[in-house]
Amino acid sequence: MKNDVQELLVSVDATLKSMERFKKLYDKEIAFSFDPIRQIWGFQETSISAFLAYFLNPKQGH
Repeated sequence: MKNDVQELLVSVDATLKSMERFKKLYDKEIAFSFDPIRQIWGFQETSISAFLAYFLNPKQGH
């Protein structure tokens, strides 16, 4: 069983490293990390929630 766990962890590690290389290679074309809401309002959860609440509320004047 210990060997099975080790094989699984080696496989997961190899997959993660492969995904990191793919992300670095194609990030300029695909922009994996681009998030316009966080770009405008920063990383504060409360401000993002308020932004979404405003636009999802049909009673607002937008």
